[in-house]
Formats: sequence, structure tokens, C-alpha cells
Amino acid sequence: MLVACADAKLAALLRAFRWKELFWVRRAEVAAGMRFHLFGHAICERSLAPFRGVAAKALVFAATPDDLAMPAEAQVALADAYAAGYFGRPESLASTRLLAPLPVLGIPGWVAANADPAYYDDVTQFRPGRRAPGP
Repeated sequence: MLVACADAKLAALLRAFRWKELFWVRRAEVAAGMRFHLFGHAICERSLAPFRGVAAKALVFAATPDDLAMPAEAQVALADAYAAGYFGRPESLASTRLLAPLPVLGIPGWVAANADPAYYDDVTQFRPGRRAPGP
């Protein structure tokens, strides 16, 4: 998943596995300051029939509020350009460990159930981190 983020604090919460704080406590800030773009056929197929615990690897990149206000096509083009630059570097293909795991069903509005703060208490879906946050 490509994640455009206009607030470094939100990106840090994602990388630190602080799901409830990110997706519930800072929900309005996520809606205003982040955009989530599916990338790759596997996660697109899984999103058609989502199941509890489905996660994507997220490539998080800095964006401006103006970037996030652009029409959807322009936002996708921006995300695509960032991904092309990232994946064009051989070292980025060595491992996906630098990409942040992202529980897809936690993204505000993705499923109706995540409108309840208790939804984010399920540690089988919103797991604590097992490693230090990536760059």
C-alpha cells in the first residue's frame, strides 16, 4: 500500500504500531493528513473479500496538504512516481522489512466496525510491533 502522509507524527505512529492512537485517537487527523492507495494485485484481491487480520506492507512517503487536496488521479500519479523512484533502487528490493505493516481494516472508514473504539483493542488484528520501526 502506498501511504501519502502530510504529518510526520502520523507516519511515526504507523511505524511504531500504535494503531489505536493512530486510527482512533487521531482519526480526524488521519482523514485530513493521510491517503491510502492500494498497490499490487494480492492486496487488491484481498480487499474484495476482506478478512480480520489482512495486512499490507506500506510504503509511507511525505506529501503536502496541497498534494492530498489534488484530484484522485493526480494523487495516484504522485504515489506512483514515488513508488517508481523507491523501487527503482536495487537496495529497496532486497527485503520488505523496511516497509511498515498496516492492518488494512483499521484504516478509518474501511469497514463499518472500525467506527467503534473497541475495535482497535483486538490484538490479534492490531498487533504490537515485533521490531524497531523502520526509517
